[in-house]
Amino acid sequence: MNEKIKRLALEAGGSTYPEVGGRNLERFAELLIQECIDVISTTPTHCAMTTFQEGIVKCTINKSIEALQNHFKQD
Repeated sequence: MNEKIKRLALEAGGSTYPEVGGRNLERFAELLIQECIDVISTTPTHCAMTTFQEGIVKCTINKSIEALQNHFKQD
């Protein structure tokens, strides 16, 4: 199991025996992370007034997704 996911599960009051929640817990975390990525990727860019600003907003969205993926990637 991914160490970050295991640490968060324990912090939330999960079992100290990761094999109990095991794959189901890990799959839940993966789905939750993907849901967050989906929300970020559909963030509207209508606040930007110019094409240049829209590029900055889109870059920020992409960098946020990349940071989330890197934070939770398997160690």
